[in-house]
Amino acid sequence: MQETEMKIPRRSEISTGQTVWGVEKKNYKSGTLTKGTVAQILTNKEQHPRGIKVKLTDGVVVRVQSLTPPTDDEPQTLDQPPARISSICHRGNHL
Repeated sequence: MQETEMKIPRRSEISTGQTVWGVEKKNYKSGTLTKGTVAQILTNKEQHPRGIKVKLTDGVVVRVQSLTPPTDDEPQTLDQPPARISSICHRGNHL
């Protein structure tokens, strides 16, 4: 792994109620990230090359890419397309 790659969080770094940024299956090609709150962790293994799969509070399933907000200059993994920061979906922010 090169130093310029974004670190995909491990399962032990993710907890329910936590805000995460992940990619939905329909957005794998574009890399568009979805922001949401973790309701359930679906992946049993400690790590996964494409990200730990979680269900957000609104029912959307994503693979977690980051635990912190992405930035325009944040490097991406080689096996994932660059995230389109301008098209982040905000989910799970219901009142």
